[in-house]
Formats: sequence, C-alpha cells, structure tokens
Amino acid sequence: MVLEAPLDERSRKETEQFKSGDTEEQLKANSRVNEHGRTERFKDHFESLARIGITVAFGASIVLGVIWVWHIVSPAEWRWLQDKELEHLQNLITGGVLASLASDLFKRRLN
Repeated sequence: MVLEAPLDERSRKETEQFKSGDTEEQLKANSRVNEHGRTERFKDHFESLARIGITVAFGASIVLGVIWVWHIVSPAEWRWLQDKELEHLQNLITGGVLASLASDLFKRRLN
C-alpha cells in the first residue's frame, strides 16, 4: 500500500512545478537528484545504526572477556559465577570470536 499526499497537496506541488518554468527533462533531473539524496540519507542512517551496534557488541565482548579472565585468575572466594555460568560465558565469548572469523572469511570470498 502506497501512501499518497492528499489531492490538494499534490495539486499544489504540481502547480509549483509548472510555475518554476523548468522543462520536463529538468524536472526529471531534479527528481533523480532528490531520490539520490533520500537514498544517501537512508544509507547514512543505516550505517550509523550499524556502527552503534558494532560498538555496543564490541564493548559487551570486552566486558564479558574481562569477567571471564577475572574468574580464571582470581581466588575462588572472589568469584561470583558458578561453574555452569562460567562455562556458558566461555562458550558465548568463543562462539562470538568464531562467528566473527567465519563472517570475515565469507566477506573476503564474496568480494
């Protein structure tokens, strides 16, 4: 379903285009420029979201890694995770590393 502007709004815009004195080719060129601008803004927005997601994932990985190393090197009375929880944390960290290595390999093959 495509949402369209109300008829009076579309009529107003069409009237403005006629009043501008631009030729049909100029109007089409303006339309292409405007569409390109919208596409680039969408790409920029998506890239910003991807950067934020990567930064959050990286930060979480660092925090989880520090917790994991802490539980390996610290005395038993300083630890707060049970063995099963520590094993789950280790699987999460190593699984994330393996997934990132695999995705990097696939990206290299695709390019």
